[in-house]
Amino acid sequence: KRFLLRNNESEADTSNSRWWVPLTFTSQANQDFLSTTPKIWMNDSQTNTTIADIGAKANQWVIFNIQETGFYRVNYDAQNWAFLAGYLNSDNFTNIHVLNRAQLLDDAFNLARAGVLNYGTALSLTKYLSRETDYIPWDGQRRVNYVLELLSNLQKTLGFEEQTSDNHTMKLLRNLVLTWSCDYGNRDCISWSIDTFASAMSEGNTSSIPPDVRTVVYCNALRQGGEVEWDFLWEQYLTSEVSTEQALILGVLGCTKNETVAHKYLRKTITEDSYIRAQDISRIYPSVYNNPYGVDFAISFLANNYKEILEFNNNAVSSITNLASGIASAISSQDQLDKLRSFLSSISEDLGESGLATAEANLQSALRNLAWLEENGGVISTWVKEQDYRLPRDIVPYHYVVKLTSDLDGDTFTYDGSVDITLNVSVDTNQIILHANDLEIFNTIVRKVEDEESIVIMATNLDTLRDFYYIQLEENLVAGEQYILSIVFQGHHREDMYGFYRSYYYNETGDKSWIASTQFQATSARRAFPCFDEPGFKAKFKISIARTEDRHALSNMPLLTSDEINDAGLIWDHFEETPMPISTYLIAFVVSDFVNLSSSDGFYSTWQRAGAVYQAQYSIDISPFIMKSLENFTELDYFLPKMDQVAVPDFSAGAMENWGLVTYRLSIL
Repeated sequence: KRFLLRNNESEADTSNSRWWVPLTFTSQANQDFLSTTPKIWMNDSQTNTTIADIGAKANQWVIFNIQETGFYRVNYDAQNWAFLAGYLNSDNFTNIHVLNRAQLLDDAFNLARAGVLNYGTALSLTKYLSRETDYIPWDGQRRVNYVLELLSNLQKTLGFEEQTSDNHTMKLLRNLVLTWSCDYGNRDCISWSIDTFASAMSEGNTSSIPPDVRTVVYCNALRQGGEVEWDFLWEQYLTSEVSTEQALILGVLGCTKNETVAHKYLRKTITEDSYIRAQDISRIYPSVYNNPYGVDFAISFLANNYKEILEFNNNAVSSITNLASGIASAISSQDQLDKLRSFLSSISEDLGESGLATAEANLQSALRNLAWLEENGGVISTWVKEQDYRLPRDIVPYHYVVKLTSDLDGDTFTYDGSVDITLNVSVDTNQIILHANDLEIFNTIVRKVEDEESIVIMATNLDTLRDFYYIQLEENLVAGEQYILSIVFQGHHREDMYGFYRSYYYNETGDKSWIASTQFQATSARRAFPCFDEPGFKAKFKISIARTEDRHALSNMPLLTSDEINDAGLIWDHFEETPMPISTYLIAFVVSDFVNLSSSDGFYSTWQRAGAVYQAQYSIDISPFIMKSLENFTELDYFLPKMDQVAVPDFSAGAMENWGLVTYRLSIL
């Protein structure tokens, strides 16, 4: 079948759109990526052909078009795509020829773009790229926003500086990797670019910057700098006697976040004495609108200066429509399209009927891009986020102070809470990411431990897919320093038996009695309070819970103090700090009107509704023997000062091994 990126259903699939196809193939069992002689030819009248023996077992992959010697794309069934993705993500991925690794990626993404293949399948092939060190498969893979993580190891391997052993493709790969790393905000890459350019400015010329990374250094120095950096690079253009260097500089002078600077550069397209050769003028506009910040700059310049543009180009309407076409190709939002379309409509008399029709036709590329984004953006975004569900390790929690006010007597079953998390910073960063789920966050503060000075928060955002709470800061948190993150929030006592949930039983008088209990394993501590909810992020905890006078509270550690009843009719119970760091999923607390039965030394206690207390004696009797057996078996002494066991009416698990506060299903305890 003829492959069309934008399928036109009205176009008949006749022999005029088919040709002879040379089929080459290899399989996982009989790998041969050197034989490119066709094994079978499909002639232009065939719509299918059958290969009797393809040389692969049912659980092995097959690859067609060896070294991509044939001018055709290949689609496979879902099973073969899965086999290929699995093999690429194994240590044997280099057994597949580098050209075919590139082919698989290129075919998959173009088939997905044409609507033939699911984007999830195409994206699954890219996961192996974190270990790919050849330039060819990387070329063209900027389609995915999670490339920064894929690039991390490769950037460290390649480094910033050229090596004498580098071949041509290695130089291309370094440029590609650094370009993407800087574009996606890699701090090391951006800092290196700024420092390298600053050094060149101090020397008065750019000769010290290796030619193969100059586009990276120039572009990011301008993007992070201002008019001083731009003027310096413009002066380098004027004084350079190397035409390739001049062309390179013209291609990056549009890399700016400053609209005034961008307009200053665009004005040279309508200036007689601009010092830019006529054949190079065409580089200026793409340099601006292909910059992520530049589309709006180009639209505003066109709208404000279109009469001068027409006059400079002898009133050729094409000077406007061609420019609009270029801008349209880079548009990424409906707002940008609306601005450009509104401008073109406003000058319809200047364009004339034919010119307006041409301009409108040129907008089709933007419409197609936005339609593609509308159809596929959500799928791709979801897939990418699902691959990146672990928290970064730049910041680790050291200590939590958690305060919760339980409300079991109202009709909303909400609770108010606050958490102060002492943070250790291992890498300079201006972002804090932790977990929060089903919580309304009212206030967030970050301050230094040393002097209590607050850090300005630029923005916060909750990613509900991954339960990530993002805190963007105005300045970097400094490695080696401690900070306190304070969050005020409201949570919900749900009935789904996860997080800090609610449950009930009927007491001896037949009335419904509500309790609140916890089940945090595996990822539900984040539903009780904002936290770094991965087992590896261990920290010490100090818990305080407010409850009504007719209830009591339990937590992992013994009760330290209780406050007097306050004006709201609540009593605050404050518990001892945990003696060592604990994973969040092992933290627990229970608020109830249960009664307890304890061992003679008070170390072991079971808590249950009053009507079931007579069933608790066996647990009290047997617990010391079980504990001693576990200590002997593990050769570790139990290190907490008490062991509470609670019989919860509604409990999804059989039991949960929270430190010092084991919760059970009622029948099991």
